[in-house]
Amino acid sequence: MEEFSIGPAGLILAETAAMNLANVAHDLAKSEMVIEPPVEMLSASGEGEIAAVLLQAANDLQQYSLNILA
Repeated sequence: MEEFSIGPAGLILAETAAMNLANVAHDLAKSEMVIEPPVEMLSASGEGEIAAVLLQAANDLQQYSLNILA
């Protein structure tokens, strides 16, 4: 697969998106405990796994968008 350079502005956007995804994962983890009684506590590693999945989805979406523009 071809690699694309997204430049400094793209890197800033990617970093901001990654931070926002981590914040959303954290908020999601907190809100799940309020909605229903927790069977097990969501650990920091669990939040990290959620953030990693969301980040991978964002990376895939970014690559898909770049492929469309190419």
